[in-house]
Amino acid sequence: MKGYSLLELVVVVAATGVLAVVATNLFFSVTRGGTKVQLAAEVNQNGQIVLGVMERLIRNAYSVLTCSGAAETSLTVVDRTGQNVTFACENVGTDESFIASNGARLTSEKVAVSACSFKCVLDQGGYRPPLVEIDFWLRQANTQAVTGETAEAEFKTSVGLRNY
Repeated sequence: MKGYSLLELVVVVAATGVLAVVATNLFFSVTRGGTKVQLAAEVNQNGQIVLGVMERLIRNAYSVLTCSGAAETSLTVVDRTGQNVTFACENVGTDESFIASNGARLTSEKVAVSACSFKCVLDQGGYRPPLVEIDFWLRQANTQAVTGETAEAEFKTSVGLRNY
């Protein structure tokens, strides 16, 4: 007799099906992992750039206009040229949220601000410059991402004025 029996065909079809399922799962897990890494890199890059810009401008500022000791969503400093520079957290908690400097967007449109605050603390003795605490959370702005592919990170630092 030539040909294959029904049992042999069933075994081959089952083995092929199992291999197809395993290959498909492997493909999607690798793709999903790559996407998550890209999202995390985007969020981290944006956060580090924004933190660096604010840190540099605050460190080189002459004064902080409002230094109440309370956490606020905006901060105004006087830069080396005597101009006011205002950092503000806009529309926090929405996909259209961003951090701005004098109204100009500092964060990319691909990320959103989950939380944001500025806190200025004065030295009680008046001998040290004000200390500005910056704290914000960034996440990717696309809320339709698959669960497990979201990226969110906190960025926090304290900056003392150099030219006090």
